[in-house]
Amino acid sequence: MPDLDQVVNSLKWVSLSGEPVTYDFPSVLPPDNLWERLRARRVEPITVQPGDFSGSPLSRTLYRGARFEGAWDVDDLVTATAQLAGEPNRFIFTYVPHVDFAGHVFGLASTEFADAMRIAVSVWEGIAAALPPGAALLGTADHGLLEFDEEQKVLIREPRFDSLRFAGDTRGVHLWGDHDLMKELATMTGGELVDPVGLLGPSPTEVTKSRLGQKLLLSPDNRALLPKGFDKRLRCYHGGLSDAEVKIPLLIG
Repeated sequence: MPDLDQVVNSLKWVSLSGEPVTYDFPSVLPPDNLWERLRARRVEPITVQPGDFSGSPLSRTLYRGARFEGAWDVDDLVTATAQLAGEPNRFIFTYVPHVDFAGHVFGLASTEFADAMRIAVSVWEGIAAALPPGAALLGTADHGLLEFDEEQKVLIREPRFDSLRFAGDTRGVHLWGDHDLMKELATMTGGELVDPVGLLGPSPTEVTKSRLGQKLLLSPDNRALLPKGFDKRLRCYHGGLSDAEVKIPLLIG
């Protein structure tokens, strides 16, 4: 965040040392976001999510312009989504966090991940069975996951790299600093340095571009890069360009 002159964990809105970061959260994303574009076309956007997320910095950042409906269990998610779909001119975004959490923390072959997938299936089937006539149901994910054992996690701890600034994800690390050091790090890790702006869609805003690194270090598919401040405890990561990370499902019901 260049206006704060620091790297911010924008999931929890803390610094890399864990200190809370105060910010005008609804202003983080430039206008007009999806919800605001829908409202301009007289479509009411509603997001149905776990009630604990209500009012959080991340929710205030991502869902500016959308109505937030909290749910307290899986049955609530299904019931609220189906009931809200009974009114015309609504776009309802229902978030089911179980699969993402289980994959990151426990891994793709774990019992916890299998249980989370069963929950996602039950939500899909429950909503599909309860939707009123004329409502469409779409399901997708925000990303895929790659799993890494401890030997595949590259901890970047060499003092010569301390002058670089790191942000982003383990599979796509944003870098600021000396370009020769960046090249040395890419050689050491087997990664590829690219221009992050070139990976964005058409017409990125100046604010968006200002938050990107000078270079983006893409990890090889068999490695997760972990500079200081990155979470080394997880089993799965994402943020790269492998098929497993970017080719996500689309369900239409």
